[in-house]
Amino acid sequence: MYTFILNVRTLVLNNHKQAETEIGFLVTDGSDTRALLKTYWDIADFREWTSANLDRILREPFPSFFEQDGSIAKRLSSFYDSVDPEDDALIDRAFDYRRAHGIRFGLRGARIPDIYIGRRCGNLEISFCSDQDEWSYFIHADSFENEMRRLVDAHPIRD
Repeated sequence: MYTFILNVRTLVLNNHKQAETEIGFLVTDGSDTRALLKTYWDIADFREWTSANLDRILREPFPSFFEQDGSIAKRLSSFYDSVDPEDDALIDRAFDYRRAHGIRFGLRGARIPDIYIGRRCGNLEISFCSDQDEWSYFIHADSFENEMRRLVDAHPIRD
């Protein structure tokens, strides 16, 4: 089981006239730390997405209509190959899950891997799956929740 670490760092550019936020996801088991994501993006948008979806990420069980073998990301990547393209209700439910659990939706427009976070096998999982690479880590839910609540509480959400 890994501990989740969220790194958020504001970098000031051009003599303090422009700032950019570095966002990083790391996991550690105490002896080994792995960087899963590093990007530069608007932290306000990510904070809003996190605030809106954190409870679902932490508590929503993985839907039974997805295949049950492999990581969350692997199941989601193979879903559209096996579903009836005319089943709009099921496709909408899958999209709703992806929107709440997919980091790309929180960092809309950023060029990042298709990383998902959600409950699987009674644990919180962070995972990624592509043709070139695949990984999955079970993380302590409290470490993820604490890091994300710290992000949300750092600054008020825009109205």
